[in-house]
Amino acid sequence: MNKVNQFRWHGFWIFCIAILTRCLYFFQYQENPYFDHYNDFTDSLHFDLGAQSFANGDWLATAPFTHFAPLYKYFLGIIYWVTGRDLPILWCVQFFFGALTVLFIFLICKHQFNIRTAWIAGLLYNFHGPVLMYEGLISPAFLIAFLGVTSLYALIRLPRSPSCFRLITTAIPVALFVQCRPNVLIVFVFVLIFFLRWFEKGFLSGISIKSLFSSKETRRLLLQKLCSWPKSVYAGISKDSKRLVFIVFLFCLPALIQAYIVQGKFVLFSSQGSAAFLQGNQPAHLGMGYDPAVRFTGDEQLGVGETLLMLTSRFIESPAEMAFLYARKTYFLFCSFQVPDDYDFKLFQEFSFLLQTPLSNFGMMSSLGLVGFALGMREFRRRRLLYAYSVGMAVGALLIVIMARYRIPVLPYFAIWAGFTLDRIASWHESKRYVRSAVGTVSVAALFTFLNSPYLIPDYKLKGHLSYDYKIGVNYFRGERYSEALQRLLKFRKEFPDNSESLRFTSASYLKLGEVERAKEELEKLVTLEWDNLWARKLLGDFYFKEENYSKAITHLQAYVIGKPEEPKVYAKLGRAYFKLGNVDRAIVAWKESLSLDPSNASYQWLLGTTLFQSGKFSESRPYLKAYMDIEPKHRLSRKFYALTYCNQGEWGDCVEEFKKYFSLSPEDAKIHFFVSTVYRKLGNDLLAIMHASKAYESFSADPAASVWAQRSYDLLLDIPR
Repeated sequence: MNKVNQFRWHGFWIFCIAILTRCLYFFQYQENPYFDHYNDFTDSLHFDLGAQSFANGDWLATAPFTHFAPLYKYFLGIIYWVTGRDLPILWCVQFFFGALTVLFIFLICKHQFNIRTAWIAGLLYNFHGPVLMYEGLISPAFLIAFLGVTSLYALIRLPRSPSCFRLITTAIPVALFVQCRPNVLIVFVFVLIFFLRWFEKGFLSGISIKSLFSSKETRRLLLQKLCSWPKSVYAGISKDSKRLVFIVFLFCLPALIQAYIVQGKFVLFSSQGSAAFLQGNQPAHLGMGYDPAVRFTGDEQLGVGETLLMLTSRFIESPAEMAFLYARKTYFLFCSFQVPDDYDFKLFQEFSFLLQTPLSNFGMMSSLGLVGFALGMREFRRRRLLYAYSVGMAVGALLIVIMARYRIPVLPYFAIWAGFTLDRIASWHESKRYVRSAVGTVSVAALFTFLNSPYLIPDYKLKGHLSYDYKIGVNYFRGERYSEALQRLLKFRKEFPDNSESLRFTSASYLKLGEVERAKEELEKLVTLEWDNLWARKLLGDFYFKEENYSKAITHLQAYVIGKPEEPKVYAKLGRAYFKLGNVDRAIVAWKESLSLDPSNASYQWLLGTTLFQSGKFSESRPYLKAYMDIEPKHRLSRKFYALTYCNQGEWGDCVEEFKKYFSLSPEDAKIHFFVSTVYRKLGNDLLAIMHASKAYESFSADPAASVWAQRSYDLLLDIPR
C-alpha cells in the first residue's frame, strides 16, 4: 500500500471513530431532558423560529430578535425544509458535521505535522465532552468550529498559482466562516499580520532615535514612509490573494443584503457586536458570563467608531483595571471551569459517560495546547496560517464576555497544538532526550494545576452548581416528561424542602399526571412559604371551588385578587363562592367589580341583575337586566324578571307593557297569563283580564299535573264581572 492510500485509510478510520462516538452519545442523549426540547429563554428560540420561517417560505428567515448573524438560521432552515422540524434528526445532521470537523483536524495535522499528531489531535477533540454536547443543541458553536477548520484546510491546500475553480472552492468555506460571527474576521487580521512584512528592508535606514529628536528632516521622512506604508502593504498582496478576497466578498454579499433589509441599516451580518463588545470590556466586569451588576444597556445602536472610542476611553481612564480584566478573561478562557452559559455542561454529564472522561477537562486541552503553541514557534513561518487561526479565534473570544459556547470554536486549534505537544514529548522520550521530555511534561502539569485552581473562581458563580436535580427536573417538565420530572424534583426536595420553585414544579407535575390531591398538598405548602404566590392561589381557588369547598376557595381567590386586582373572571368566581355560602351582599360586590373591569360581559350583567332581583332590590337590578337584554334580546327569563321588577313595585302600566314584549317570546306561558290577568283586574280592564285568564285556563286544563292552577284560573274567570 502506497503512502497516499495509507493516509486515506487513516482518515477513514478516524472518521468512523468519530461517527461511532456520536452514535453512542446519541443513544445516551435520549435520556437527557434536552433531547426533544430546548430552553425557550435562550438564543435557541430565535434560531429555531427563524429557521421555521425560512422553511415556510420566508427568505429573510425572520425571528423575534433579528440581531443574530443569519447563517445558522439558514442552515437549520434547510434541514427543516428537507426533513421537517424534528430535533433528533437535527442532532444527527449536526453530529455528522461534528465528525467531519474531527476529520479536518486530522487532515490539518497530517499536513502541518505528522500522522501521529493527527491521530492524537483528532481523538482529543472527538472525546472532548463539550464538543459532543454543543453538537446536540440549537447553537451555532459547532458550525463555527466546523467552518473554521474547513476554511483553514482549504487555505493550507491552496496552491501558489491556483485555478479559478480552486479559488472558488476555497472561497466558499472562508465566506461561510466569516458569516458565522463578525469577530472571526480577527483571524484574517492576523493572517495579514503574519504573512506581510510590516517594514520592508531598509524601511528605517538612516533613522535613529537620536535623529528623531534632533532633525526635522528625519521626522518628515518617517512620516512620509508611514503614510506610504498602507500602499506598500496592498502592493505586497498577490493577485491571487486579491481575487480570493473578492470572491469571498461576493459570496458574503447575499448575507450582507439580508442583514441590511432585516436590520434597516448596514451591519456586518450581526448587530449585536457593539453590545457584546462593550458588555465584556467594562473594568468592573468579572470577565466571564453575563454580569447583571455591570450590564451596559443601549449599546446596540452604537456604530463601530463610537464603540471603539468608548473602549479606548476605558483603557485611558482605567488602564490598571482593564489590564486586570483581560488577565481574568484570559484565565477564564483557558481554565477548566465551565463558564456559566444557557446550557449547563454538568447537567449533561450525568447522562453520558462520554462527557465524564478526563478528556472533557478544558484545562487539560488548553494546557497541552499552550505548550504546543510555544513549541511550534520554531517553524512559525511554515505554520503561519495555523497560528493566525489559533491567535485570531482566541482573541475574538477574549474581546467579548467569556462563555462556554464561545470556547467551542477555539477548541479545534487547542486540540491541534495539544496533539503536537504529546507527539513531541513522545518523540523526545523515544529518542532518549529525557530532559526535554521531563521539561515538557512538567510544563504541562504546572499549567494544568494552575488552570484547575478552585481558588481563582469566585464562589458565587459556583452556587449555581449546588444541585442539578432541580435543573434536570425542570427541563424534564418543559420536555413534557412529567414522571421523570417529578422523580428528580422530589429528590431535590429531600435536600431543599423549603425551595418554593421546586414546589411549584412538583405541583405542576402532579397536575399533569392527574394527581390533583397531591398537587393541592404541594400548593398548600407553597402558599405557606409564599403567601403572595398568585399562581398557587388561583389554582387552589379553582380546585376548592370545583369541590364546593367555598370557604377555602374564597380564602385563596381573595388573596389572589389582592395581588392581581385586574382579572374580572376571578372576581366573578369569588362572587359565586360568596353566593353559594349565602353571603349575597359580598357576592354582589364581587360581581360589580368584575363588571367594572369588563363592562361588556353579558354574563356579569345577568349575575348582578338576577341576584339583585332575588334579593328584592328591584330598582337596582333593572339596569343590569336591561343591559343584558340589549346584548341578548331573545332571552326570555331576563325579560320576565325585568317585567316583574315593575310589578313588584306596583308600577302596573310598565309591568303590562314589558309582559307584552315577553309574550312575543313566550306566548304559551300559562302562569304569566294568569298573573297578567290579575294585573288587568287591578287596572279595571276586565276584557283583557278575561282574555288572559282564559288562555291560562286552556293551558292548565291540558296538563293533568296543573289541575290546581286550572282550578285557580277557573275561579278567576268566574270572579271577573261580565
